[in-house]
Amino acid sequence: MKKVWMIISIILIVIVAIIGGKIFMDKSNKITIDQQENIAKRIVRSYANVSSITFLKYYENEKTGTVGINFELNGSKELETGIIANDVSEFNSSEGIVGLNPVSKFEKLGILNNKKDTPVSLENVKITYLGE
Repeated sequence: MKKVWMIISIILIVIVAIIGGKIFMDKSNKITIDQQENIAKRIVRSYANVSSITFLKYYENEKTGTVGINFELNGSKELETGIIANDVSEFNSSEGIVGLNPVSKFEKLGILNNKKDTPVSLENVKITYLGE
């Protein structure tokens, strides 16, 4: 009888761990491919020499109520940064420009003086999205 309860306990622990892991993974990826593409367009609209964007992590800060996404440009750890917003819905539009920090690192990419609605193409930019 003791063995039966031990096996049942192990099965319950495994089930709880699987469900908890699923909830954690779902919560850490609440940004869509379309929203990531909108961020990519803002980056490409703002900087001249962007050949690749690798999205690294999406997060929600419960203390401040903000959200953020970290990414790396041109395959360089030196060009790793992120963008913060008040709500993930702010990424629903591709309109806008961004200023990446620290400025001294990113100005090397060539800062463009585009308007926030200047059309951009991602055709020549390799993008690695979260969730792929």
